Amino acid sequence: ALVEVELTSYTHYENIGDYTWYYSTTSGNNPWSGTRFSVDTAGVASFAAGTYYIGATDPNGCKSNIDTVVVKDVKPLKVLEPVVEDAECYGTWSGTITLTVQDGNPDSVYYYAIANNPDVFSNANANINWLPFTFGSKVEKIEVQKGTYYIKVIDGCDRTHVPVKAVVDGYEPLEVAKVDVTNVVCNGDKNGGLVITAAGGAPEAGVGQYLYTVKDEEGKVIGTAQQTSNT
Repeated sequence: ALVEVELTSYTHYENIGDYTWYYSTTSGNNPWSGTRFSVDTAGVASFAAGTYYIGATDPNGCKSNIDTVVVKDVKPLKVLEPVVEDAECYGTWSGTITLTVQDGNPDSVYYYAIANNPDVFSNANANINWLPFTFGSKVEKIEVQKGTYYIKVIDGCDRTHVPVKAVVDGYEPLEVAKVDVTNVVCNGDKNGGLVITAAGGAPEAGVGQYLYTVKDEEGKVIGTAQQTSNT
């Protein structure tokens, strides 16, 4: 993480480029025996995080005082364990994954990418869609279907190197699993019957019951039933 340090203590010469600049990373060491560096016309130089002992000489060879500069680093970007809410009904985007990030570049907007296969993130040819967090937020709620997801996050400086995994559970599709038929005894009787068995779905997510509707060949409703049992 490079940051900019302004060096404006020595202004005897109008052109700051007339000075020669040196730094050392050893406490108490003579910076003039250390490393020489350059500054731009505004007196700005770039340094990595660390502690530097800086000095300068003017065109006459006169030496400055030694200045101690501490450049602080940004903590690595971290994604906390996702908070998952399962989908309410099959095939709907009613599940959620809530992401929370820590540290990273505090002045940056965070972005996330989500995939069903973690190999996507190591594929140089993959078209990864990075989506922004809500501006200024470190928490983002994503609406998803039932499934297994892998998520990476980036900020202005870095990205999480290992995707976090989130498993969103839910219900299987609602379907008629079986129909047992009882035929009428005699012609014209109405003593036949159907025993319908349902599978999947989420009866407890609604009114707590299955609603059965029986239609004839022409699509006319000939009977309905609502019950807590799936049969």
